[in-house]
Amino acid sequence: MIDGVLVADPVREGAGWVDSAGVDVAVTVAPATVALVSVTGEVFAPPAGSGLAVAASRVPEHAAAPKATNTSGMSFCKCMVSIVWTEVQWNLITRLQQIVTHWSVYIWATMRSLSLLSLTFIGACALPPPPPPLAEFLVSAGDQTYWVQSNHLGLKIRGSPLILARTGGRYYELYVAEVDRSYPRALFAAERVFRREIATGDSAVIFEDSAVLAMATDYKRRNPKALPLGPTDEPEEEVDIAAVGETDVLNILGAYVALEHRLSVGRADGADQEDTSRTVVDIRNGARVSLDRVLGDSTVQEAVGEGGLETRKWKHDGYDVVSQYDSTRKGIALLLRDRRGREWRLGMVASSFVQIFWLDKPLVDAKTRSALADAFNEASEYGGAIKQVARKRHHPRKPPGAVYSPAPGRRA
Repeated sequence: MIDGVLVADPVREGAGWVDSAGVDVAVTVAPATVALVSVTGEVFAPPAGSGLAVAASRVPEHAAAPKATNTSGMSFCKCMVSIVWTEVQWNLITRLQQIVTHWSVYIWATMRSLSLLSLTFIGACALPPPPPPLAEFLVSAGDQTYWVQSNHLGLKIRGSPLILARTGGRYYELYVAEVDRSYPRALFAAERVFRREIATGDSAVIFEDSAVLAMATDYKRRNPKALPLGPTDEPEEEVDIAAVGETDVLNILGAYVALEHRLSVGRADGADQEDTSRTVVDIRNGARVSLDRVLGDSTVQEAVGEGGLETRKWKHDGYDVVSQYDSTRKGIALLLRDRRGREWRLGMVASSFVQIFWLDKPLVDAKTRSALADAFNEASEYGGAIKQVARKRHHPRKPPGAVYSPAPGRRA
């Protein structure tokens, strides 16, 4: 059933909606064609002289065929007003399209601006890198020890020329001291290896250069009137013998230290002697031990970590320390890795023998921590001259007929 009509009025030069009661609701746009259709489907013409135009109208299929009539004064209240597709509708549709297009362009431009603003905001406020895990430990690498502290502020790493070992829950500093037993015509210079307990400061000899000291004792026995050289005394131009022993700390494995000893002897009669030997010493008592005993000690495995020569890992509570061989820089790169696999580079070390000593879990006591800090400071003050792992000394000789080897500085 058609239920509406558009009425065109040439006097008002417009059109208006007319409801079933014949009330003019509103005046719309330009003149339009109209049709009055009753509830039975009959089409009525407007009253004569009203100026209303009549146009054909669509009638529902279920309604009776319309009957045209010129009955004047037909009551509009009997009709249901119906909307007919007219020019007004097309004008409305066109206007709506213009509005939609305008707002679409505005919305697109606004969204584009917001997108650019969002990108700018995100770029300016990029998240900082995650902080490293909470950690504190010591890295013993040859003749250097590093104190590593990590927290939400970042990494703090301090190095010192300190040869550090730990066994039985105690920390020890290992150092080499020279022994001078020279005479005016005989030079005897040897080196001893000491261990010093960090907490108490007590020192003990764990390796003695017995070969050079035995030569000095033998020379004194054969020359009882010879007097030892004082700290500022110089030997004679020509000497009968010059024996020099050097000892280097190669690496530390738990409670054991690997040493290399080099002996150089020059004599006036030309019977020179050169010798190099290596040995492993127990830090606790200075006893010589076999390699099998070292490899069978469980504390060694704990100290040196897991893995091979190129990659090793020390597992801890909440994080790991990883060492990787860097073929480009010919050194060992140390990394701190958290449980998510994120890594923080600690630096490079020259020694391939690395040990990790945890300071956080279990937490080291205040006395030990203070003693370690003092040892770091002292080692930094006197430098690494007496702790150097791979020292190379050259003792110049006099021309044939004179054997002279300047004695190293006397420190013991």
